[in-house]
Amino acid sequence: MCALLVSYHGFLTPSLSSSAIANQESLSGLETEMRKLEGVVKEIVDELNYLKKREERFADTNRQFSFGLLRSATCH
Repeated sequence: MCALLVSYHGFLTPSLSSSAIANQESLSGLETEMRKLEGVVKEIVDELNYLKKREERFADTNRQFSFGLLRSATCH
């Protein structure tokens, strides 16, 4: 019972349903919900880390472009 979730940046991540988690281990309802929430939190943290890295790349590109533009404007 493994479903695939698509995150915003296009990566596929496996996600177990609550019944699959409960069947794998004899867990109470609360423990099962906690495991599901742990998975959701991990996906959110992974998504935020991806977005931070993407923002850094865009900022670097912007700085390089601005520096190149400024350099070409002062050299001519």
